[in-house]
Amino acid sequence: MDHYRFIFARHGQSEHNRKRLLQGQFNSGLTSTGVRQAEALAEYLNNEGATFGRIITSPLERARHTAQIVADKLNAPLEINDNWKERHFGQGENKSYDDIRSWFKQNGHPTPFEPAFEDGESAWSIHQRAMQAIEHLLSLPVGSYLVVAHGHVFSVVIGLILGILPSGGRRPPVHLTAFDNT
Repeated sequence: MDHYRFIFARHGQSEHNRKRLLQGQFNSGLTSTGVRQAEALAEYLNNEGATFGRIITSPLERARHTAQIVADKLNAPLEINDNWKERHFGQGENKSYDDIRSWFKQNGHPTPFEPAFEDGESAWSIHQRAMQAIEHLLSLPVGSYLVVAHGHVFSVVIGLILGILPSGGRRPPVHLTAFDNT
């Protein structure tokens, strides 16, 4: 192979996904549905003949467990990398999506340099961490890699690849896409 091939896969359904709670860096495990999703992803990749130089994953349980299921099926080495952790949402973590919407209505959106939910990670910080994740990928030997992580960090990574930086002011941020589980 004379080029890179990166595949990004969001973790399987977690308990917090099922309950519709904001997770961030809270360590919510996979549901039985999430395990089946991870197994289906592994089976799909296996049937496609996919091989990876390694599978890189966030250390958070929902992503690490998903990645382990795939790594076991494909007999691929697993690398845990903190740069792929989900954004830390501070006081917003473990809150329902309805509570989150209410919080934004009351408080507005923070600037890119202010912490999320008063004590979480700023948009600028997650962008810096995502850039480190991209730089790490590009430091690997040319080959094929699977990254198993989280929706928000993937959106930031794709934004960086497209040249989109954190939005300024107190308007809602630009959302590129939503990533379904696996």
